[in-house]
Amino acid sequence: MISKANTAMQMLVLSLLMASQLPLGVAGTYAHVAVDDFGIYLLAVLSAVSGVHYIVVWAHRSSKALKLKKLREERVVDGEVKSNEGGY
Repeated sequence: MISKANTAMQMLVLSLLMASQLPLGVAGTYAHVAVDDFGIYLLAVLSAVSGVHYIVVWAHRSSKALKLKKLREERVVDGEVKSNEGGY
């Protein structure tokens, strides 16, 4: 969900930045002020939060995968599968 908000904010900032370069008079000025005053900073924060979220999610997934791999390797002894006596 965070990455979707980040993408939406990127599109909004880009649209406002492009609109600020058009000869729109006051509307172009408002678009420029919106991007300069809050858009870039909010986009930077969302990008950082999205990046941290991505790292946390993938670290968790890889940790689970590594644990499962170790568990499977422990069950195999000399090419034979151990019985399920250990409770797993």
